[in-house]
Amino acid sequence: MGSEKREQFNAGYVIACANLVNLHGEPGCAADMMAQLGITWGEVERMDLSDYDMRALQLIKQEKSRHPFLDGRAALGGKEG
Repeated sequence: MGSEKREQFNAGYVIACANLVNLHGEPGCAADMMAQLGITWGEVERMDLSDYDMRALQLIKQEKSRHPFLDGRAALGGKEG
């Protein structure tokens, strides 16, 4: 998948995870799904999402037992930009 298409896919996936929290109150399930995407919190922050979605993503991030986001050093071959 090309870089731009991958970014669009990732943004849609992240928003879907945020919707699991905002519409259904499921941060644990959303954290499990987010972990499968394999992106860092820094990548999420660069997506320019709405405050509504970011509040939900903060709840997902707090799901400590599920580690929903990659460590920045582990992503992209060790590069966190």
